[in-house]
Order: sequence, then C-alpha cells, then structure tokens
Amino acid sequence: GIKPVFWEKYSCLTEAETPAYPLLAINHGAAQKMWAVSLCVTDVNGQKALESKTEVTAQSGGAYELKEIPLPQLRKKGFYTVQAEIADGAGKIQAFTNHYAVFPTDAPALKDGRLASYYGQHYEGRYDLDIYRKAQLKTLRVGGTNPFTWNHVEPVKGRFDFSQADAFVAEARVNGIEVLGILGHSPRWATVEPDESVKKAGAWRYTAWKPRSVEEWGAYVRETVSRYKGAVRCWEIWNEIDWHPPAPPYSFTGTTEEYLTLLREAYRQAKAADPDCQVLISGFGMFGDKKMPSDLLTMG
Repeated sequence: GIKPVFWEKYSCLTEAETPAYPLLAINHGAAQKMWAVSLCVTDVNGQKALESKTEVTAQSGGAYELKEIPLPQLRKKGFYTVQAEIADGAGKIQAFTNHYAVFPTDAPALKDGRLASYYGQHYEGRYDLDIYRKAQLKTLRVGGTNPFTWNHVEPVKGRFDFSQADAFVAEARVNGIEVLGILGHSPRWATVEPDESVKKAGAWRYTAWKPRSVEEWGAYVRETVSRYKGAVRCWEIWNEIDWHPPAPPYSFTGTTEEYLTLLREAYRQAKAADPDCQVLISGFGMFGDKKMPSDLLTMG
C-alpha cells in the first residue's frame, strides 16, 4: 500500500527549503509495484501553482520506503492546498488533501521591533518547535500538554520529575522562543475530592480539584520557578480559572476567594524563587464565571 505522510516537517517550510510531497509505501508482493501519483496544487486565491503526474515504485520484501516528489515550484511564500490522487495498477484511486505553509525567509538585516515578543501562540504540543521558529513566533504559552503543571512535575508528594519540562525549555531556547509557563492543576494526592454532584457538573478530572493545602501548593510553585530561573520569565497561575462554580467546574472546583489565596501564595513563592519573574493571573475563558475578573479586582 501507499499513503501520504502528513508531517509538519514537510508541510511547514521557509523559502530557503525545497518542498516535497512525501509518501510511505510498502509492498508485500513478490514483484515490484507501481502507483501513479497525480498532484494539483492551488494557492490561497485558488490559482493553480502546480500540476504533475509521477510514477512511484516500491520493491518487494515488505519494507517501508519513504518516497519524496520534489515540488520546487512552491519555493515562494504562500499557503497552498495539495490535492492528490494515487492510482494502482488495477485502477483503484485514493484521494487525499493536505496543505503547505511556506514562510518568508527571515531577513538578517531586519531587526525585531520592541513589540516582537508579543507575536506569540498557544502551544498544544502537537508540533516540533522549529515550526514556530519558521513562522517567526517569539513567545509560546504552553497549553494542553503543559509540562509545568503540578500533576506532571510532582505526581508523588515530594518527588519531582522535571524531565518533560527540561526538554521543552531546552528546545525553546534552541529555537529562540520565550516560554510563558502555566502553573496549576493538581495531582490526585494533593486535592480535595469533591462530591459526586460536582464531578457530574464537570469536575471529572482530578486536575480540576482544588488543592488541599496552600503550603503544598506553594512548595510546588517555588520548586518549579526556582528550577527555571532565568529560563522562564513569565508564569500564569492556572488556566481558565473562571470555569469554576457556579459555572461548570471544568478547571477548578474552588471559589473565587480560594483562587485568590492560591494566587497570592504563588506570587510570594515565585518572587522568592526568582525576583525578576512576572506572575500573571489566569487567562479567562469566554463562558465561565463572567463575574470572576471584576470580583478578583474588588477583593484586591
């Protein structure tokens, strides 16, 4: 069989790289097998940028073979849609669609402006960080696979594991990207388990359960910020904290007052660990407790 490879290494490029259409083929038969691959590429305006037909072969023996069809016509900035049809010797046709982003090559003589670091992105962990470098993003806010969360770094009380976070921070440094870390989301051992009605309302994950101890929470914050002193400058305290009662408690089972206590403790411990760091309030969702931001301001 044969299938295209949907991997950002091939689909997110700069003008300095030569694009290619990758295919992974395998042939379990006794003789060589051939497929006809037809490509039609259009730009963002629907204009045809390329049309080609290529024969791709795979040797017998059952070993995977990576095939690349060069696309030199796409070596200019733009966003492209690739429509592929792959036909075997019996006339069976498979159709696939994917997209290519070709970023302009960074001009060395063009210096970043003072607001360049504000050009950022929320990071969910699906892509290698060099893709963000190619897009000239300067800041990443860690998201769904956040390696700094409490449940990740201290899964067992007193036993810290920063291996995932270390690797992420090192990769970000190599790619010239500043990290905005998010602290929060408790390990099971550190929580107050809510009753079943709260779980059914949205708090089915223990990472949303409020911490049982402000001191344990503070120790986690201090340990984490201390480890990345000088490497991570900004720390956000919890994610979408407004998803808490009376809204569905998808993110936090505590009250606004309890979050403020955690925020104050996080500020004290983070500043003790790294006086130059910045401590940020949680980012808010759109449909949670809409009064929470103003309530926090009123509470001080």
